[in-house]
Amino acid sequence: MRKTLTGTQSQILQCLESHSEVSIEKLQDRFSFIPDRELYYRLEQIVLMIFVIRGLKGNGVIYTLNSDYSCTVEDDKTVMLGVSAS
Repeated sequence: MRKTLTGTQSQILQCLESHSEVSIEKLQDRFSFIPDRELYYRLEQIVLMIFVIRGLKGNGVIYTLNSDYSCTVEDDKTVMLGVSAS
């Protein structure tokens, strides 16, 4: 199912794969070339595909990898985890 993602969705998912959790503000900073509305739409598609889970932390929105998907990523040697894109 990962192969059905668009290029931008893949970039967003890769960013999420390299962090335990990512705030919406960090994603907006990292993907500043994408208008906020479009970024939100792309994130919603990734959430609906059950790659990530949207939640709340404090007063902000965070995104974390779905634990079921995270297990498959950890076993996939083509995916790099723990590499900061900052």
